[in-house]
Amino acid sequence: MSDVVEKTIAALPKIFGENLLGGIGQGVQSPKYLSGLAMVVYKCISCEREVRPRQHAILCDVCERKQHRLCGTGITLQAYNDAKLGNGLQFICRSCEKCNRHDRPAEETASKPAQPVNDTFKFGHQNSADISLNAELDLPDEILEDDNIIHYKVLEKGSKRGGRLLTASNGYTFGVKKDLKKSTLWTCSVRSAKIRCHATVSQVGDVFRAGIQNHIHPADLELPIYKEVAAKVSTF
Repeated sequence: MSDVVEKTIAALPKIFGENLLGGIGQGVQSPKYLSGLAMVVYKCISCEREVRPRQHAILCDVCERKQHRLCGTGITLQAYNDAKLGNGLQFICRSCEKCNRHDRPAEETASKPAQPVNDTFKFGHQNSADISLNAELDLPDEILEDDNIIHYKVLEKGSKRGGRLLTASNGYTFGVKKDLKKSTLWTCSVRSAKIRCHATVSQVGDVFRAGIQNHIHPADLELPIYKEVAAKVSTF
């Protein structure tokens, strides 16, 4: 039986009831929670019962089907309510999680520089003295393994295409998924044909909060440092 039973009164809107990250008419589509005001009745992925009005339901990021929040999503009421205030809410159902586990993990294939970072680079046809990365770059002397606090830094031209990139001190990088006026949702930059990591970080002002989805690939503690070096080099 299809998980969607049509009781069409009007065409299904892209925004269901209250918007996740703003009010109706602000242009944000595909909310992560449903308030039951849509004109189509959905079946829960887990219990296969109807998602009734006023019941909390979450949209799976992969298959885009719905599941009751209380049917084993692991999402607390506090996290659900926080989503209404602009914090990112990510969810992948168990069926889609099993598919991701079967994929073979692969680290991000970033082209490392041919020369060591502490060497002197020459850029183009410079007439001035050579630029030494050791003198110009303000990088940490060592990685503090005992520091449990994750430090985030936004690189304005850190991605391969010159876009914004978020680096985390625990060895991960993130690209922009949704960029709103007051908040930004970042998603893991490891995304290829073989692996799609759905780990996210939500940003409101200068406050960063990791999503509920864990990374499905190993961390690379040198990657954030390399990305910061590459971003600063590209500005010369």
